[in-house]
Amino acid sequence: MEDKNGVNVLSRDIRNILLKEGASLVSYADIKCIPLEVRQSMDYAISIGVALNPDIMMDVWLNGPTIEYSLEKVRLNKLLNHLAEFGAEILRYRGFNAIPLLVNDSMSVDMQTQCSTFPHKTVATMAGLGWIGKSALLVTEEFGPALRINTILTDAVLDCSSPIEVSRCGECVECMNACPGQAVSGNLWDISKSREDIVKGRDYIYNIRKCMGYMMKINEELGIDDLEAVVCGVCIAACPRTKRYFTKE
Repeated sequence: MEDKNGVNVLSRDIRNILLKEGASLVSYADIKCIPLEVRQSMDYAISIGVALNPDIMMDVWLNGPTIEYSLEKVRLNKLLNHLAEFGAEILRYRGFNAIPLLVNDSMSVDMQTQCSTFPHKTVATMAGLGWIGKSALLVTEEFGPALRINTILTDAVLDCSSPIEVSRCGECVECMNACPGQAVSGNLWDISKSREDIVKGRDYIYNIRKCMGYMMKINEELGIDDLEAVVCGVCIAACPRTKRYFTKE
């Protein structure tokens, strides 16, 4: 249903409710190009982003990985799960089917490939939230890669945004230069690589084995043994868009 200005009322209401509940970014994607079993027969997705605390990210930039960042990651995971469940409940109340996807659910990650079984980042690009940066993270204009994301699947017809299909990182290699694990290749992403093969597309951009190797080493030094809380964050803090975000805040 549209209002007198042609605005999709449901899309407007869901976005406003989720933003009020703690989301930083909310956008919608038509996901019919994703295999039916992956999208659980739903045609639309709500992509939700929550920004990391700017003071914590500035501390990571100045001092490297911290316990505070680990705790912040766990906090945002809980908030994202709440937002997904809350948004899905609202959609069901209005008569639609909706499936909230849970962050760090043990069934949501393929342990062999270390990829999410659902392509949250790819869907976020389809929803126009951002693009995949050279660090293999979603990069947004507002927060750089300093945010975490989650997804709600639904059959509600939503006001979908224009997808972002190519990288906007250009010649910037700040994340590559800063990466302590030397995991970032410096190659640019585009949507065709994700569509062809998500794992190969990721490997073209960065080396997850080098990334995980460094993270496990530094987290052992920090005393972090919870896999949900494992962190580095240096590439996130190094991004010029992240710096613009935490400097502004």
